[in-house]
Amino acid sequence: MLAYLKIDPMNCIIDPQGSKGGLYLGNIDAAENIALLKQHSIGAVLTVAARTGLTYHKHQIHTHEVIKADDVETFELRVHFPKIIGFIEEHLKKTNVLVHCFAGISRSATGVIAYLM
Repeated sequence: MLAYLKIDPMNCIIDPQGSKGGLYLGNIDAAENIALLKQHSIGAVLTVAARTGLTYHKHQIHTHEVIKADDVETFELRVHFPKIIGFIEEHLKKTNVLVHCFAGISRSATGVIAYLM
């Protein structure tokens, strides 16, 4: 019998110092959950996925950037590393940051790993 993993919608990668400096990795469910984002004082969201249709009102999330990354082996995510790293570095100084894709385990995780390296 196969056991299914329960994946949390969002995980803390770098602990915040109050309401800034926290880096979170998540999936689309986390990105759509405004209450969860507010609970963790997330003011900047980086979407690393194409066609999510996700938008925020400025009173919900101050900064939202989208890397239109398709979930295919041939997509060259590494060409977007400077933009991903720059976004994270800039916004961690002011707020907590969520980086997400649809599942939160491939494109967004790759971007967070690139930042950490």
